[in-house]
Amino acid sequence: MKNHYFYSYVGNKREEVEHIYSLLDLENIDTIVEPFCGSCAMSYYIWTQNKDKNYKYILNDLNNNLIDLLKIIRSGEYKDIENEVNKMREEILTNKNDLIKAKNIYNNYVRINNKTNNDTYFLKLCSYVFSNKYNSLRAGLFPLKDFKSKFHKKLDLSIAPIYDFLVNANIELYNEDAKLMK
Repeated sequence: MKNHYFYSYVGNKREEVEHIYSLLDLENIDTIVEPFCGSCAMSYYIWTQNKDKNYKYILNDLNNNLIDLLKIIRSGEYKDIENEVNKMREEILTNKNDLIKAKNIYNNYVRINNKTNNDTYFLKLCSYVFSNKYNSLRAGLFPLKDFKSKFHKKLDLSIAPIYDFLVNANIELYNEDAKLMK
């Protein structure tokens, strides 16, 4: 399966989903549980193969930033982030002849978001606009090489293949650790 997520995700199961799916018997099943959802590769793949079935998807991950990101996308609140990133992007592009000023805008944006938003996933999403390497959006790492190509596209999360799944499927999101029973 091609990359379906918003950015590259370490530990993604997308290479294995087709094989795992072939081993599943989903007859008489109405709930899909993905306890370590990460990029939701398994649930997303099941959904793409069974859109006619109204499965309930229970997605869990211990990474609270990841679950918060999925909740924000499901609720539509991500549009504020998109707008903010795209505004910053336009401001940087208007200063393309003054790279020092453009770099200061970029670094200010990163510093402010690091202080007000401990959620590095938002920064990864933002950097999705600027680079194929998701960790490139850090203060001081302004993409001077191929400057214009880094800032040419707007952030639009709705074009990611997983977007439709996240907003249209019957999903419950959890950030829980398993409890051991005696």
